[in-house]
Amino acid sequence: MSTTSLIEVRNLSFSYHLAKKVLDCVQMSIPRGARIALVGPNGAGKSTLFLHLNAILRPQAGSLLYEGQAYEYSRSFVTMLRQRVGLVFQDPDAQLFAGSVLDDVLFGPMNLKLTPKVAHKRAEAALDAVKMLEYRNEPIHFLSHGQKKRVAMAGVLAMEPEVLIMDEPTAGLDYPGVLNLNDIMARLHNQGTTLVVATHDVEWVWGWTDFVYVLSQGQTVASGNPADVLVRSDHTAFGYAQPVLGEIYNELRQRQLILPGNHLPRTAAELINLLTSSRP
Repeated sequence: MSTTSLIEVRNLSFSYHLAKKVLDCVQMSIPRGARIALVGPNGAGKSTLFLHLNAILRPQAGSLLYEGQAYEYSRSFVTMLRQRVGLVFQDPDAQLFAGSVLDDVLFGPMNLKLTPKVAHKRAEAALDAVKMLEYRNEPIHFLSHGQKKRVAMAGVLAMEPEVLIMDEPTAGLDYPGVLNLNDIMARLHNQGTTLVVATHDVEWVWGWTDFVYVLSQGQTVASGNPADVLVRSDHTAFGYAQPVLGEIYNELRQRQLILPGNHLPRTAAELINLLTSSRP
């Protein structure tokens, strides 16, 4: 993972009503190629922050930078930014609007004034990336919730963004759907896409992320690698649970049953192997 920041958030504040700040001096850095997770309770400001990263909302105080350049809100800058920073909403029905799968995914590329041939190539490549190419001619309303989520993701991927932001990507997915999501995101990460998610699924975060931010009452109250952040003793006060695997790993570290300097175990099998290899 590169340490070069694609997006920086500096002292960002915002409120829908003057009486209460939804975001209050939020600080965040998103390095190129990172896998970043935001956790925290409902109402912490995660979705509102995402709407700022994509320039749908403007900060009332503070600033955002993309590759060192301060956000502008001219049509040209916003158009450029939304090509590079793609946002997938939690509810796919809020994002999908066309009659068929292919028509929906084509919307973005066609608005880039690409030729129909190039736009179709991008759309079909995006659908193939999320394993929905065989459904390209299906009506949207025939799809399951998980399939709609993948089509919404394809619509963003067809813009070939550098950063993919997803709000609650595992919400409403069954176990095969989560496995499918993991495969898609692994391939995107290997291709160099920067990935940012907000989620309540801390078990999934433990197995996936490089870096965690905790938002509570509109503020970034903690940040760091999952081994340090997700097993904090004050996690309940900030509205998130400890992942079971993280609790076990932390307890083993404290009892010195795992040698220091080992890699973070992402799965139960990795933890068992690590514990076995740490025996004297």
